[in-house]
Amino acid sequence: MKKIISYFTLLIMITSSLAFSSYALGDETRAVTDEFISENGRTLCVSDRGDCEGYPENTVEGILSAHEQGADIVLCNVSVTKDSVPVLLDASNASAMFSKDVGDISSVNYADIADVKLRLAHGGGARDITNKTADTLSDALKKTKNTVLMLDVDESNLDIVYDTVAKENRVGSVIFYVGHIKPDTLKSFISSKSEKPLVMTYFKGNVIFSAVSYVKSSLEAGADGVCLATKNPYGVVFGETVMGKFTSGARAMAMLSRPEICGKIRRDNATWYSDLISRGYNMILTNEPKALKEYIKQTDEAKKELETAYTDMCENYTLPEYKASAYRDYKKAYTDAKAKAETVLADNSPALSDIISAQSELKYAYDNIQNDADLLKNGTAGVTITVPRIITAVLVIAGVTAGEVFIAKHTKKKNSSKK
Repeated sequence: MKKIISYFTLLIMITSSLAFSSYALGDETRAVTDEFISENGRTLCVSDRGDCEGYPENTVEGILSAHEQGADIVLCNVSVTKDSVPVLLDASNASAMFSKDVGDISSVNYADIADVKLRLAHGGGARDITNKTADTLSDALKKTKNTVLMLDVDESNLDIVYDTVAKENRVGSVIFYVGHIKPDTLKSFISSKSEKPLVMTYFKGNVIFSAVSYVKSSLEAGADGVCLATKNPYGVVFGETVMGKFTSGARAMAMLSRPEICGKIRRDNATWYSDLISRGYNMILTNEPKALKEYIKQTDEAKKELETAYTDMCENYTLPEYKASAYRDYKKAYTDAKAKAETVLADNSPALSDIISAQSELKYAYDNIQNDADLLKNGTAGVTITVPRIITAVLVIAGVTAGEVFIAKHTKKKNSSKK
């Protein structure tokens, strides 16, 4: 009897342990990681090193603030000290961040930097010294359980960082962001872990063969996505050939927070959100999580309006049959507009500009048939400019610029607050 009870107790312990592992992180965090690996996931907002306006980069406070502003994920740099303590810190920017010179992070123990204050934002001599010190990764993982973190880790530190993440039961809500890691090395890292890590890799360049080859081999090795960068405004990483390699839910991330490697001309605003998303990007690294989240909200609302209009036409409108030769063009325009609407509606990560365009084209094609019905019946219809068509064209232009309104107000308000 005692043996049976012991087995029963062990079963309960195992079940409880599994349940804790699955649910300890909370619904919000799990929902984001589910979207991250979904085959048709929505656009994800990634904050670049947290809220750096009010806090030093790579700090718990900055992470939490960015999350409150709408960031789905927060990218943080992780460095490792001489005594093997992972800390939230960009080793290449340490001299600018610390209030005094501490030397190379990999050459000092954590105790040597534990009390050294950090400068605001991205540091530098002109920046104020704050009361903040560098957070250990372990502490940060404990304090940000409701936020998905993307850890920018050097390849040489992958194992120790993974072990720290696993110890805090956060493997399921952390994305490992590794530089231009070789596919074989990546595959070995992933296969060596008992719980598969979520991984993003990075490619910078403008040689189409290299870009296509790296994306393909990286995804085959087990990466969940690739961040692409180039200085060229019209670089290959913005083209269909490269973007076409992101299949089966693979994530493509662009870095609008760092315009110098996002084609230089691109800026962190709604115009370029649409540009990148329409090209196939479904993750955007930003310094403006509130603005990007508002753009995503507007996109969701516009998509619902398109779906309502499309459904209404499918259920309540039957395309008439006219003998006029010109009707072939009208009919083709309508069927093409419906097909475009279907494509946009099937995409969980569409650009706002694509939705507005699809809805406008559908309405325009429908209105043309209705407005020229008499002419089509009589076989005398042709291309005419009518008042309804002019109004529709004006509405199309107004609709495309509507997505900019919030961003402009937000930017103006933020600039005013800085003064």
